[in-house]
Amino acid sequence: MPTSGLYGPYELTTQNIDAVVRGVGPGAYVRYEDGEAIHTNSAEGYFSIFKRGMRGVYQHCKEKHLHRYLAEYDFRYNHRIALGFNDGERAALAVKNAAGKRLTYRGTH
Repeated sequence: MPTSGLYGPYELTTQNIDAVVRGVGPGAYVRYEDGEAIHTNSAEGYFSIFKRGMRGVYQHCKEKHLHRYLAEYDFRYNHRIALGFNDGERAALAVKNAAGKRLTYRGTH
């Protein structure tokens, strides 16, 4: 049986899609453990937003700067409207976190 590594074993399903979404059967898309739903929607949503931004806004980044782009999208995702943040609060928090930091770029010689 294959494993996801994060949540343990999983099985492929040939069930009706309604049963899978409801979490019925061994191939359920959503599992409930300790009263909490476990699914991949958050990870898929995060990387969907990241990919759209990289293709639409930035279009290219070097591997050595990838961690900076990921940090930006991490901030955006963790401070989105769905979590109760508005644009003003998000902007204020971004400026507050930038205090005392300097943006520098050193080119190769």
